Amino acid sequence: MILQLTANYLMTRTAFIKGMMDDPRRDLNRECGYPDTISIEDYKLMIRREGIANRANGVYPEESWSIDPLVFEGEKKGQTAFDRRLQEIMEPINEEHRNLWHWC
Repeated sequence: MILQLTANYLMTRTAFIKGMMDDPRRDLNRECGYPDTISIEDYKLMIRREGIANRANGVYPEESWSIDPLVFEGEKKGQTAFDRRLQEIMEPINEEHRNLWHWC
């Protein structure tokens, strides 16, 4: 009995909300104060001000470079000239100058 009442309540509420949202006389953007078009400057402003926009914009670059990639030349055994040179480039000069992956 209680389960049926709960289901009826949720279905009625969902239908009411869906009816409000699907009403062609309603302009949700206008009612919420959203612009119809968004410029590049608006996007930049959102990224600077809004934590969610900033995270959504930066999550892939930050996560993809969170671990240094493994780079090697072919399937050769031992270190090649390429491997040695890459290792030299990757070593940090000092604390202020981190390795190349830091800048990627």
